[in-house]
Amino acid sequence: MMWGYGFSWGGMFLMLLGMALWIALLVVLVWALIRWIDRRNTVPSTQQSGISVSGPSAMEILRQRFARGEIDT
Repeated sequence: MMWGYGFSWGGMFLMLLGMALWIALLVVLVWALIRWIDRRNTVPSTQQSGISVSGPSAMEILRQRFARGEIDT
């Protein structure tokens, strides 16, 4: 007997719920940290290779070379 000072079944349920919420919060924080680190280390491919995007497209270069006769079909 606890004489009214112990936890009832409802109290045990609330403790389990609180523990589950803390574990869920921890999982979300770890996920957010991993996602933040991954995005911070990711660099767009144009900056990695040093290729300028402002030049002509590959299709435009192909058309120009075909028009000059450098490429046969």
